Amino acid sequence: MQDKVIDLEEIQGGISITDMSYNDFRFELSDYLKQNKAELLRIPSPMKAKIKTAQDEAEEGVIFCLKKVISSDLDSFYQNALEPYYLIYMNKEGEQIFSISENKQILDLMQKLSSDDIDTNSSNMESQNLLKRAVEQIIGKVQEAGTDSLFKSGGTLINRTEIKNIEDFEVISYLEINN
Repeated sequence: MQDKVIDLEEIQGGISITDMSYNDFRFELSDYLKQNKAELLRIPSPMKAKIKTAQDEAEEGVIFCLKKVISSDLDSFYQNALEPYYLIYMNKEGEQIFSISENKQILDLMQKLSSDDIDTNSSNMESQNLLKRAVEQIIGKVQEAGTDSLFKSGGTLINRTEIKNIEDFEVISYLEINN
């Protein structure tokens, strides 16, 4: 929502300040962590789940939660509110549905889908190939930020882009979406 202009006259029902922030997710997550800490500690990493949805709810694909395992003084430049974590939604053909700058939309979708039946024991898609494509998309966004820095004060980041490949990330979780 940060990158888009919202016409408040077109919104039906109303708008809340939490519609534009992550506070609602933080509160829910905090409560969930308090209530389920022991269970969550027993889950192997990466956490994986598969969900079957109606075709109109979500496109088949995978939502990845990745953590950047290298650090940099440039982290805040990439405008990722979840830094060092990255959320990205890829369809089964390897095309990006939501990018790393659309965290709120991904979280909203995950919240909506969480009411469906989730299977945490199986995986069918070629998630490894989609993971490679997701990391390529993230690297592309970081390189775009480096190029954009040429036109901003404070120097360029073009030669200081530290994310190079898939080894720079840890897979925290992924949600496979099937129709």
